[in-house]
Amino acid sequence: MKEKVIRLHVLNGPNLNLLGKREPEKYGATSLIQIYKNLLKTLVSKLKKRVKNGKELDLFLKETLAELIDYDAEDGFDFALPLSLCLDKSGKRELTIELYFYQTNSESALIDYLHNCYFSISKYLEQYKAVEDYFIINPAAFGHTSVALRDALLAVEAKFVEVHLSNIHKRETFRHHTYLQDIAQGVICGLGEKGYELALEFWLDYIYELKVF
Repeated sequence: MKEKVIRLHVLNGPNLNLLGKREPEKYGATSLIQIYKNLLKTLVSKLKKRVKNGKELDLFLKETLAELIDYDAEDGFDFALPLSLCLDKSGKRELTIELYFYQTNSESALIDYLHNCYFSISKYLEQYKAVEDYFIINPAAFGHTSVALRDALLAVEAKFVEVHLSNIHKRETFRHHTYLQDIAQGVICGLGEKGYELALEFWLDYIYELKVF
């Protein structure tokens, strides 16, 4: 049985599939697929400094990015990327990190995603000694409206960082508050796509401090 799996989930709410085209003066010119690519680069860059199979990770990254060159946003965003990390020279200590990247315009789909993560843990425990989930969530407009999303995060005891591309405190008054901000590990807003990378770096450092790898 393998030691542990870390599941990193990046969840994106409504209209974020239009990034790069939608109001670039507010949300920037970077598309959602480019944000995903940047996260892949950040993940590999951080991990390869702490594992023994860094060259394999570089090759895996190169192949994955090549597959995404002609990706069409109309195909949707539902990616799963598993990485096997070698923690010592013998190769006996292994850690699996899975990066998920998902976007939906449906409030119920986001809630179902959280529920599915929760219910899938028992299946993972058939292969791994432990499973840990960490979330990066850009709820977009749902952050300002969805009590149901808040309740779902609380119900599954999700550890998450809330991210917004624009500075919500400089915008309309109704955007200044979110229903997630007081239950989040932290909130990042106004830094554009960099906010995603900072949230990912935070979770990787957090996991590292737990002596996982």
